[in-house]
Amino acid sequence: MTTAGSMSDAECFRFLGDPLLSLEEVFDFESRIATDPVRFVRRYGAPGDREVAGLVASVFAYGAVEQIGRTLSRVFNVLGDSPRDFVLNRLNTENPPFEGFYHRFNNREDLLTLLWAIAQQLKRWGSLENLFLNGYTPGDISHGMDSFSGAFIEMAGGTPFPGGRNFSYFFPSPRKGSPCKRMCLYLRWMNRKDMVDPGGWAGVDRSDLVVPVDTHIERIARYLGFTRRKNPSWKMAVEITQGLKKLNREDPLRMDFLLCHLGMSGRCPRKENPDRCRECILQSVCHRKSLECRG
Repeated sequence: MTTAGSMSDAECFRFLGDPLLSLEEVFDFESRIATDPVRFVRRYGAPGDREVAGLVASVFAYGAVEQIGRTLSRVFNVLGDSPRDFVLNRLNTENPPFEGFYHRFNNREDLLTLLWAIAQQLKRWGSLENLFLNGYTPGDISHGMDSFSGAFIEMAGGTPFPGGRNFSYFFPSPRKGSPCKRMCLYLRWMNRKDMVDPGGWAGVDRSDLVVPVDTHIERIARYLGFTRRKNPSWKMAVEITQGLKKLNREDPLRMDFLLCHLGMSGRCPRKENPDRCRECILQSVCHRKSLECRG
């Protein structure tokens, strides 16, 4: 089986580049953005609001798509037209909002602690970007991610909102082997700017970004030969990213949204659909059949 990992950059681009670019040309980005958590971040024009909105939206980007949308709609209805101003000036610790809030593993106190901790980091660093850059080593984004997560987990110890269920779940660590899907998603939103990602940060090199591995990316990356690993991990995320770099070394996450939503939309269903497969632009480069035969 030909895999991206076994090819040179030029071979990989010849094999996968044209089909992916062809899919990109016809993909309905607008309708898919309308279902994605990034839509909440794109509401805001100011980078200061965007980085706060992005962190809040990304940490709750787990579970069913509909549930994520309901959760974030409720949160952003309260945060209003300036999430940065809300956390700095309008978060009432004596009579806090979000009564009865929960989202799977997390409860109201987790959310309130998150908003409070964001405010404390903003007061100390001026921006969340400055906090991230304090631990970021160009060439390896994992150091910045570890430092960023560690700073929030440490800060949570002083929360005025005790009773959190699982605050640390918001902040995974590459050092512990997690694929860190939601943190990678946040960094993609902040450090890329195109028809999907709103941008806002300037200090992190796009080439250092690592793909957010969810169930769709995990599966489709195997179909396209970017990984043979079966369990999501930081190693899998890095391996898939290295394959994507063979297509675009400066911007490896250019195709991430497209590939993820190829699965989310049902255009590449988990259960094989011969009609969908025949229609798929990627059919000629897909290893699905051989992978299913191998089990």
